[in-house]
Amino acid sequence: VNGLVGSEMCIRDRLAGAAAPDADPETLDAAVARGERAAAVLRRLGYRWALGATLGELGRLHRSRGEYDQAEACYRESVDLFGEMKYHGLHYIFSELGHLASLQGKHDAARRHHERGLQLALDDGNPACHALALMACARSELLAAEPADAAQLVRRARTLHPEVDLLIEGDELDEQLFELARRSAD
Repeated sequence: VNGLVGSEMCIRDRLAGAAAPDADPETLDAAVARGERAAAVLRRLGYRWALGATLGELGRLHRSRGEYDQAEACYRESVDLFGEMKYHGLHYIFSELGHLASLQGKHDAARRHHERGLQLALDDGNPACHALALMACARSELLAAEPADAAQLVRRARTLHPEVDLLIEGDELDEQLFELARRSAD
């Protein structure tokens, strides 16, 4: 069993790497196939936490490929699994749901998901998690063409974790967040 759990963690790490902004389509395709196989095995074994985490990463992969319905299905199943366990990292999945809704132009839904994620991160009591949730909100505000709101959220995130910009990904939208973070530090 320990070997399987270790293997599951390696699979999730590989899935997370494959969802990088510069990943090529073949890498994404292979990662989705691995993720779906891993999810099937974890589902059969009843490893609920590992399945929830794997589904979260699989959702990111589907989002990266523009497969928004599949991404949402993965995120929602992950929310169901993590919600039953009262998992403290659930805020991350709500941030992902918010980002997905933003990409689809569903800005009100995105804000609702982000508000839920922010509340969960706040309840968690971890300033870095709260700061990341605020940055996820800022990302959605940029997609909604609300840069002033995004800048305010970045400033709030930096008060919680001054180096929050080191904790976020690195795509074009994040570059805009980095710039807002740099300006808010002045």
